[in-house]
Amino acid sequence: MRRLHWVFDFDDDGALSSDERTAMVDALEARCQRLRAEVLTRFDANGDGALDATEKQAAKDAFLARVQAARQQVLTQYDLDGNGVLDDGERRALRDERVAAYRARRAAVIARFDANGDGGLDDTEKLALRRALDQRLVEGRDAQ
Repeated sequence: MRRLHWVFDFDDDGALSSDERTAMVDALEARCQRLRAEVLTRFDANGDGALDATEKQAAKDAFLARVQAARQQVLTQYDLDGNGVLDDGERRALRDERVAAYRARRAAVIARFDANGDGGLDDTEKLALRRALDQRLVEGRDAQ
């Protein structure tokens, strides 16, 4: 929520004004509409514009399959002793890798929006980042 709040706090005063709050709600509603449309496109097998019980179950099953696949991928990569559970050392390795990946993504974002090349983001650059995040929220991961 802090990140979402930051994206829409355009004047950077630490609070959302009514206009900023409205912008956030509008963006979240647009995101929900986009996601609903994607689910309908993917799972509305009979094309009636709504999901019946069978189609809803197919959507749930697909979601659970993605979760299980992600879990299995983590276990395959980090469960070195193969017992199906991550012990403290294995969890630490997972955490360390995720922290490193986060830092790399953060550095890439700063590099992308650091127009003046000073290694940080000034107010203008932060605003450009906020606008891009707002667009991504509404349009999805593929938004420019």
